[in-house]
Amino acid sequence: MSADADEMHAKSSYAQTLIKNSQKTIIVKPKGENQKNQSIAKTKSDVLKNVDPLTDINIGKVKNLKDGGVLLQCDSSSNFKQSAMNNLSDQYDIREVKTIGPRVRITGIPDYIKKEDITLYMRKQNESIFDEKSICTLLKYGPVKKNNTIFQAVFEVDLLTYKRALTLGHCLVGLNGCTIYDAIDVSRCFNCNSYGHSHKFCKNSSSCPRCAHRHNLKECQADVEAFKCVNCYNFNLKNNNHDVNINHAAWDHDKCHSYKMVIQKVKQDLFGLSI
Repeated sequence: MSADADEMHAKSSYAQTLIKNSQKTIIVKPKGENQKNQSIAKTKSDVLKNVDPLTDINIGKVKNLKDGGVLLQCDSSSNFKQSAMNNLSDQYDIREVKTIGPRVRITGIPDYIKKEDITLYMRKQNESIFDEKSICTLLKYGPVKKNNTIFQAVFEVDLLTYKRALTLGHCLVGLNGCTIYDAIDVSRCFNCNSYGHSHKFCKNSSSCPRCAHRHNLKECQADVEAFKCVNCYNFNLKNNNHDVNINHAAWDHDKCHSYKMVIQKVKQDLFGLSI
């Protein structure tokens, strides 16, 4: 491939990433009693009648939701939300969902680097990862556990920067070599230990994250040999096999097949990634 072709491909890939990262996610759901009985087909029909998909939306993705709702991804410059609010708000709840971008965690940062300077250090010292077009938004900054002289930072970045950072796996901040980790995560319920919801809204039976029995963690006396992940155990049960290792705690992300599957699903849904 020629240099010109390489440049054109890079610009095209970056443009596609910008388009994906600039999308809005809008949820349209029937109000009140309509939630129980209304079909998704009815919701889509009302959307099409009141909002022109060719001029107002520029839809990238449509997903069916329960209770007659639909999720739509559209270009951030579109006026879909406003059009929907003007024409559908009497019968539908319309809200924009904040979507997360790819995230990386940098550990090993020296304590003399101030919070207000860390982004500049990242950009200036790591040009193989961050270029002038890279998104680099600081989300968290503070000392690591058990060592307040070493700091870590979490950044939200664009998709290309995310791939470059994880491929390289390390960076320089000040005079320290730092390690780069994937910072995309999912919540685990403290009641049932499944993913994607909070214990505050959980209606499932309680389970121990250490041994999978029906008691809370404070009551558990299991040693390491008795650890059993409830999520991987249920996966084997559901799929009628015993191939997935269950001999670990539910919080052990390095060993947990179920956690890795959930993370992969999140990446696929959010970014179209299969890495």
